[in-house]
Amino acid sequence: MGGRELRFGFTVSPTPLSRAYRCLLKVYAARFPELFVLDPDPKTLAAGRVLPHVYPHGGPGAKLCLWLPRTYEWCAQMRFDETYLPWAAEWLDYFEEWLVTDTWTGGGEHPVAPRKQRTQSTGMKTAR
Repeated sequence: MGGRELRFGFTVSPTPLSRAYRCLLKVYAARFPELFVLDPDPKTLAAGRVLPHVYPHGGPGAKLCLWLPRTYEWCAQMRFDETYLPWAAEWLDYFEEWLVTDTWTGGGEHPVAPRKQRTQSTGMKTAR
């Protein structure tokens, strides 16, 4: 199944008074699912502020950080309607609060982009 993915598009409003968000869940055979909020784009709504609890990616919208892989909060046997979908709505609820207060109250750990390893060259050759 190399390179194939299942895509599930849906719209969610985290509360009855919230706007509707168009989302995309991507499911892969050999890696963790990814959930994106596409419209309205959270980056646009953030008006230049750095979004909390998102992963960097090169496409449209925001790739949500919904759980920590090292904590095993999710596994492939779990249902998406009991995990990713309500987790996305919960993330959006905290996001809407963050837009107003500038404080993330959703808890968790913010993902950190991996540092590029620096290699220092001394220009010296080591004798063997």
